[in-house]
Amino acid sequence: MKDTPEKKLIPAFGKRLRQLRKERKLSQERLALIADCNPAYIGMVERGEKAISLRVIEKICRAMEIPPAELFQLSPIQSDKTSPEKIKEQFTLLVEQKDSYVLDMLSTMMDSLINYKKKNK
Repeated sequence: MKDTPEKKLIPAFGKRLRQLRKERKLSQERLALIADCNPAYIGMVERGEKAISLRVIEKICRAMEIPPAELFQLSPIQSDKTSPEKIKEQFTLLVEQKDSYVLDMLSTMMDSLINYKKKNK
């Protein structure tokens, strides 16, 4: 299944909702109560399992006393562990150890990744 912008947007939106909710020291249950929503639904939205409707966005924004635009101030959709900088840092640490087993494993993994990319262009 191909990655679509929606598949990245929904989890990023959920992450932003969780961030704003926690900044206001609200539990999912408390936010749901104030916004007249189901707490399980809030949890699913925050985990990126459920898309959210405009009606619920409006309720949540009122409950948290924020403009809707604040919910859409999304950070780049990329986790720290998959950022190029983090991967480069980890790779460098492994290479600098000069452990022959680790170097052989890294070489094998890179060859496999390069072949995979060539086949899936």
